[in-house]
Amino acid sequence: MLLFIDPYLETLINYRQQLAMCYLELVTGGKLHKSGSFFDREGRELFYIASDNFEHPALIGLHEEKFTSIVREYPQLQYQHGTSNGPIFYLLGCLRRFGKLGYVYIDRSPEQAKQGFDKVKSVLLSALAKEKKYDIKFDQAHNTCIYPIHS
Repeated sequence: MLLFIDPYLETLINYRQQLAMCYLELVTGGKLHKSGSFFDREGRELFYIASDNFEHPALIGLHEEKFTSIVREYPQLQYQHGTSNGPIFYLLGCLRRFGKLGYVYIDRSPEQAKQGFDKVKSVLLSALAKEKKYDIKFDQAHNTCIYPIHS
């Protein structure tokens, strides 16, 4: 299942993290406790890592529609309701101009959430590297993109 949050959320700078958490509740059916703990519909504790500042030069100029099509191709970039894990993306309106987006990754343990969060970065950058529009290569070992110099 693909989940995307309001691309104009970036206009609410002071509230974007709180709004992301509200969307998190709405999308997952879970509940965020005052302590910061997050629970799924059945009351099991879930763990999350969020960033509203994932930016990369490869994201600059990327249209929201193209981002959506990339996410559709990669299950690792999709939230899974059955297992209550995966990423939820927001701030998509910042992609084209600033090469930036936000996402929350949810999983059953802090370790799994961290692994999934990092995996989203590598899968997304690897997918962008495969796009013909971007003349870049993704180096899995160093988690970086390599840009050719054109003179």
